[in-house]
Amino acid sequence: QTLRRRYPDVFIHFHRAGHGGFTRPENPIGFSVLVLSKFARLAGASGIHTGTAGVGKMKGSPEEDVVAAHNILHFKDKGHFFEQEWATIPEKDKDAINLVHKDIGHRVILEDDSWRGMKKCCPIISGGLNPTLLKPFIDIMGNTDFITTMGAGCHAHPKGTGAGAKALVQACEAYIKKTDIKEYAKNHRELAEAIKFFSKESKEIKQAHDTERC
Repeated sequence: QTLRRRYPDVFIHFHRAGHGGFTRPENPIGFSVLVLSKFARLAGASGIHTGTAGVGKMKGSPEEDVVAAHNILHFKDKGHFFEQEWATIPEKDKDAINLVHKDIGHRVILEDDSWRGMKKCCPIISGGLNPTLLKPFIDIMGNTDFITTMGAGCHAHPKGTGAGAKALVQACEAYIKKTDIKEYAKNHRELAEAIKFFSKESKEIKQAHDTERC
């Protein structure tokens, strides 16, 4: 909150490392990912990691992660038990609504009444994701209103970070054009290399897990 007041225009990332100590179901006195995400928005965070909805390596249910992501991104959204409202701006208050839509709107409103319109918080997604998993994640999420910070999903590309970034963009292009990723990869080398590499990696990880169970 102190950082947000001092730097109103700086993107502040809320890193949730260690959140499992509170959000895992094994903890009887903890709280959910949704509650943690709401705390981040209340504190003025620009974005918070909300999980990978069962697609990546992060623990957590798809339903919980999706609800958390949607709740911090909108002025009104449904939670598990009630509909969360983040603004007290009535529809007839056109002046206030117009202010919110301008760059200076958030600052003017927050200085006047910090609870009148809470600034949105962006879901940030990473953890075991790569270009081949982008479409499955978007399908579960229901929209593309998120930031992805794929680490190994880009850096582990056999041709390096630059090629990994291109592969991710190409996977996004395939989704937008409603084209199968393997079909799109025929004319996009970086994406083709990513599919080959990460498909092999997924099989090796699965085999290792199966061996551990035995």
